[in-house]
Amino acid sequence: MKKIYAVSAILIMVYCTLLPIICIGKCEGASSVKKPSKSSVTTESKNEQIVRILDEKSGKITEMSVDDYIFGVVAAEMPASYCDEALKAQTVASYTYMLFRKNERADLDYDVIASSSRDQAFITREDARKKWGNDADKYCKKIEDAMASVKGYVMVDDEGKPILAAYHNISSGRTESALTVWGKDYYYLQPVESLGDLTASKYLSEVSFTASELIKKLSLPETDLSQSKWISGIKTSESGTVTEIQVCGKKFTGAKIRSALGLKSSVFTVSYADGSFKFRVQGHGHGVGMSQFGANYLARQNYSYVEILSWYYTDCKMIKYKTE
Repeated sequence: MKKIYAVSAILIMVYCTLLPIICIGKCEGASSVKKPSKSSVTTESKNEQIVRILDEKSGKITEMSVDDYIFGVVAAEMPASYCDEALKAQTVASYTYMLFRKNERADLDYDVIASSSRDQAFITREDARKKWGNDADKYCKKIEDAMASVKGYVMVDDEGKPILAAYHNISSGRTESALTVWGKDYYYLQPVESLGDLTASKYLSEVSFTASELIKKLSLPETDLSQSKWISGIKTSESGTVTEIQVCGKKFTGAKIRSALGLKSSVFTVSYADGSFKFRVQGHGHGVGMSQFGANYLARQNYSYVEILSWYYTDCKMIKYKTE
């Protein structure tokens, strides 16, 4: 385990040293990474102007314009301080995701759920302005300008259908496949490098638990094992996601551990010392699809929103739906 920590620390130090200083500066800057090819853009006629939003807590379904919904999603899901091209990429991803769910739930009385764990987070324009305070006018304009410049654009698969445009906060440095996380494979949701994430201030997090806390949170069986041997059988994907771990002989997935312990992601290592189990976590979120921090990193290197989306969603094409 100590070797794993040592290797991780060395990699982070190397990446943080080599990555351009522009990642924390202005949005202008020369690209140091080979740019992906641009997605092709075609046009298709659709009419998707209203979205039905379910509030799970109240059970209430609200109808609103797609524009109001997408504004609320982008405002809730991505920092408005991010570069314009990152906000455009988020807008297209959010719109595409909404269409995917809308098609999937054609027989239901709602299209999307206002929840980041179920679909996408959402806040009203009023709540967004409250959140931004004195910067409200500036940030509202940034998001509205981003939306206007990519209005109607959507990513589609080989059959011309909107893709499951998943995204997350910060990757482990490499995104994860949908197959590993959700058990279902999508050719466009495959692991890609996202080294800019290694520079995120919240890339690493640590949390510790006592033995009694683990027993309670994980409903562990009684064991005669010494606490130092409670953790065993850790298996990971190439992206670092814990796919299997045994605690007191009981098997878990990394996702189950993440949920039960409230970890930031399923990419983690565990160490034991002085009666405490320390979880060292990399990244934030499920790791599938577009990394939002990574998207902003690429935007700072002059990647366009099309190039950012092409980077994270493998072999997809972009079309423009006519909404009028």
